[in-house]
Amino acid sequence: MEANFWSSPAAWPHQVHQRVRRIRHLRIEGEPEGKGRRGTRAAPAFQRQVISQLDRVGHGAMTGPVALDIHFQAARKNPTAIHRVTKWALDALEGPAVDGPGAHRRALLYRNDRQVKLLHVHLQQTWDSDGDLIEPEAGITRIMARPVRDVVEDLRMFHRLGDDGDHDDEWTGDDFDDDPSPIMMPMFGDPEMRRVASAINDWNLFRLRERTQRVLLDSADQLISHALRAAPYRIAGARRPRDPAGDGEPWQLLHQAMRHRDIGWDHLLSGPLTVPMPGLPTASGERSRFRDEVRRQLEEFRRRRPILDPLVVPLKITILVVPPEQGKDLDNIALDVLPTAHEVLKPHVEPWLLAPTFGEIGEHREKALRRMRSINAQSVTTYQVIELQRIPEDPEAGLLRLALGRGDQYDSFWTETYDLVRKRVYRI
Repeated sequence: MEANFWSSPAAWPHQVHQRVRRIRHLRIEGEPEGKGRRGTRAAPAFQRQVISQLDRVGHGAMTGPVALDIHFQAARKNPTAIHRVTKWALDALEGPAVDGPGAHRRALLYRNDRQVKLLHVHLQQTWDSDGDLIEPEAGITRIMARPVRDVVEDLRMFHRLGDDGDHDDEWTGDDFDDDPSPIMMPMFGDPEMRRVASAINDWNLFRLRERTQRVLLDSADQLISHALRAAPYRIAGARRPRDPAGDGEPWQLLHQAMRHRDIGWDHLLSGPLTVPMPGLPTASGERSRFRDEVRRQLEEFRRRRPILDPLVVPLKITILVVPPEQGKDLDNIALDVLPTAHEVLKPHVEPWLLAPTFGEIGEHREKALRRMRSINAQSVTTYQVIELQRIPEDPEAGLLRLALGRGDQYDSFWTETYDLVRKRVYRI
């Protein structure tokens, strides 16, 4: 039984149980790799683990639109860039299957990576701030794959539960009231006191910038969360709500409600922390022009948002895309966009190390700073891609927007919603 806007709450536990059964959870041992010689050598072992785990629970390859969450845990001091390791994993999860025990499979997790309509990626380095390895040989890839139709039903169900007034579990972000405003020290005549006052003021200004950026990026994340939960039928591969009557007043009311819910996507696509991007390249010769335009738009955004320069909180980038009519692989969009975003926006994987210090730098901090010089320090820690359905007004070349958010959020919005729905429906 499929849930919709008209389904009875009495049927929800059964519907949620059916959706849970369709989830693919995978845990792949080994250092995440990128394309190239090392990735080619690592792919067969990666695929064998995928095959073994899918066979164990009787799951075949997914045939419809897919929502994919990938968490990479890298043990190497200088791990592969987040967009390159994602490209490698998405290709490996498609297949073709390796020789040997998995030869019976022509496809692994899905048949074609164009089936992935929702993608959330997080890259965690297991080297702590002191430069020590937390867990030796701790390279791991964790994957959660679900049909998009199940994600859409969770989002719809959460929206109805929220309308019932149960908002206790919703994430509300940070608030300035949690941390008092900094007090700026006067500049004394005594040189030593001036040095102390200057150090305190530098620290307070850093903290103020950090808190301001955190609140701004939280607000942008909330826009995405609201749009997804209010109008999930805009996700590529989703079906619009059905009206059991076919026409008449219920159908008209449903259309009015959907138009109202679409406003969330309009706000998001034109939001203050959303960067307009050029139309997607439709031919190989257009790729260079596309990258140049991406850089220009990001540089203009950075110039108009001085509060985000420099970034002192981890950064997440959400890529909102309406593909061109012939389609587009989501991982290839990230390959074009993220390297330029890293160069222009200069996000930092551990921005707390940029904070001003009092006096001499301690041994642990110096060790951490040395480690920063040998890794991909200028990088987003999280990115996600949301493919939207084409509508008649969309340009032929598609539509692309980048939305900024906080990069220290482990789960995707749809996984967070899945957890909340289970908790509310089962009362656990």
